Amino acid sequence: MKKIATLLIFTTHVMAYTPTLHSLLGNSENIDTEDKTATITLTIKESKEDESEFYNLKLYINNEKKYKQNICQYYYADGVINSSTLAQIQCFNIKELLSKSSLEQGILYGLVLSYVNNSPEQLIQTLNKMGAKISLNRYLVNKEQSSYLKSYLDYLLASKEDESLQNPLESEDKEIQAKINKILSVNYLNKDEYINRVKNGMNYFWLYNDSVVRALFDGENNRLLKLSLKKDEDEVVIIPKSYQRNSFGIFYPQSIEIKGLSKQVELNFNKVHYFNENGNSFARRNNKNAKKVNDSRILKKSALTI
Repeated sequence: MKKIATLLIFTTHVMAYTPTLHSLLGNSENIDTEDKTATITLTIKESKEDESEFYNLKLYINNEKKYKQNICQYYYADGVINSSTLAQIQCFNIKELLSKSSLEQGILYGLVLSYVNNSPEQLIQTLNKMGAKISLNRYLVNKEQSSYLKSYLDYLLASKEDESLQNPLESEDKEIQAKINKILSVNYLNKDEYINRVKNGMNYFWLYNDSVVRALFDGENNRLLKLSLKKDEDEVVIIPKSYQRNSFGIFYPQSIEIKGLSKQVELNFNKVHYFNENGNSFARRNNKNAKKVNDSRILKKSALTI
């Protein structure tokens, strides 16, 4: 019972919510997508003056860690998604995106991965390429507290075989115990210096604000409301609209408006699905579909995609 009480106290401190931009962009209310394949059907609308162009594509994202080619992008011609209009399949690794993509492409794929895959790292790295100062959570971990957590978890396992072992969170020395308690009393993640809780009327929000990025999140559900980026002398503004929850327990916006690029852009998340699949099955499907590609069609691609 004492071990359980100690673990509960420790877990309360370790898991205390510390808002960082990484945490907020990670969409913590979504289900875990690890070891699942995510598919998203995406329509990109690009507008300039009175003219608009539409691009349709489907992304398959395999989350099996050992599989290297874990994104496949299906591009369709004529604005119609079916087997007869499939014009191109490209497969690449998520880590390759940063080196291959322009800033605009990094924003698009970063937004998709953040919402569909709960993976904000690509978006954060793209923002940092623009001069932002965003830290990933792994760099904000309180190292002393993390060390105590590892020691305590090791103790829980080992004490099943030897109950005489000393709990690393308990000491008869009052000074040492006071030090342990102090370390456990702080948040597991060090505070992000650029984020603060703000109030507007009766509502609370999380506001991240550095020299390049300004991001506003709903204070209750942590959903992104607006993301502004300073790009040279211009400003790129990203506004997610009409959040919805699909049958898999994933929250994502029906559309995202992006202003400030060479054209006004609207991303429409048409369908988002998940299923269990290993890397071999992922590869077989893409190889099979590659035989259906009609490369004789004239394919126009959005500049926001690779």
